[in-house]
Amino acid sequence: TYTFYLELKMVKDNALICILGNARDPYKGGSAFYDKNAKNGSDFWFEVGYSENVDCDFFWSDVPAVGTDNKTATGTINGIKYTYKSSEMIEFTNNVFAHNVFPSEEGIPNIKCIKNTKKTSNTITFEKPMTDPVLVFSSIGNQGTEVPIKFSNDFQVEFNNKSMTKVNGRTVSAKEGYIVLRFPGQHKELSFEYTAAENYANFVFGAATCKPAAVAASTPDITNTSGSWHYGYGSDAAGSFTDFSLTTENGSVKGISQGTDANSKWWSISQNTTNAAITDGHSITYPAKAEGVLVMHPGIGRGNRTKVKYTASATGSYNVAVEWTLVDNQRGVTVNAEVLKESAGAWSKESTLKLSEYNKPQTYTGVIQLEKGESILFEIENDGDFRGDSTKAKFNVSMK
Repeated sequence: TYTFYLELKMVKDNALICILGNARDPYKGGSAFYDKNAKNGSDFWFEVGYSENVDCDFFWSDVPAVGTDNKTATGTINGIKYTYKSSEMIEFTNNVFAHNVFPSEEGIPNIKCIKNTKKTSNTITFEKPMTDPVLVFSSIGNQGTEVPIKFSNDFQVEFNNKSMTKVNGRTVSAKEGYIVLRFPGQHKELSFEYTAAENYANFVFGAATCKPAAVAASTPDITNTSGSWHYGYGSDAAGSFTDFSLTTENGSVKGISQGTDANSKWWSISQNTTNAAITDGHSITYPAKAEGVLVMHPGIGRGNRTKVKYTASATGSYNVAVEWTLVDNQRGVTVNAEVLKESAGAWSKESTLKLSEYNKPQTYTGVIQLEKGESILFEIENDGDFRGDSTKAKFNVSMK
């Protein structure tokens, strides 16, 4: 999860400047930035956050055992003991109020749990650092009383029933709200303030182990340009890419291109749109669409490249495979085929292959680390006689 704090500051001549704080860097943001700006009266401040797609397994506390002071309770989450302290006497209900509201896939247990009826200060201390602790709140506030809950740490909302609970920075508030909060990272302690008395809310404690959400194996489909795959052209400058703007149909073979046959810079990509192989008038065979094969034609001469771009929908390690094959039976043809990856806005080459033999595949396979929104470019350029430089490319990209 990435959280950013932004401050709008009035300076000389009524000009506004924007100061960006980053929760991942304690010197540029996070709690220090929040405390300085939100708490101490900056002119305007607000928080923006986004989270990666993740899959989580949840672990839940057993029924907490109350101590002799009736303000302390102990329990265990995934083998780690914790101590819960409240500023008021701890009460219980025999089950979670409106348990059916919460998503079943999170496995929240419908067991005896803490009942909060008063304005309270609450602390959870773990015997050793807990990874991604989770707090569940059932029935925050009521129709006559909106209750804010203020937290000591940044959190990620895992569930918010009908978005009825408002979220503002480290505070949530509701008139009858149901919410599940995950606190990414390792924590030795969490605290929160339940800021108003009302009858009643339930608390349930847990933890999660999370990993990037699985991304299904992906192959190109030139009939869909709104997903992870894009098709275009550019120079040999690293990262250069412009989407194709022209579409052609040749029976069941669909093409997208830039320029024309009469233009010395003519790029194109074609794909069979059916479930059976097709051979065209140039003796080029287009495999069935499901195989994820494109036929790419570069512009004339070096530097006029046809390109396929894959953009990551989630952060992770990707298994990447592309099989390149010259499919025009012409002599003297050479094509350069490259794979480039993006990292923090910079591009680097993963593979360069020189194709010079008809119908003899060459393959690149590798594992590429991508942040969400970063891309891989698959490129070909002519490096000899431009006649007969059509190149078949079979792609497969999947998260490791």
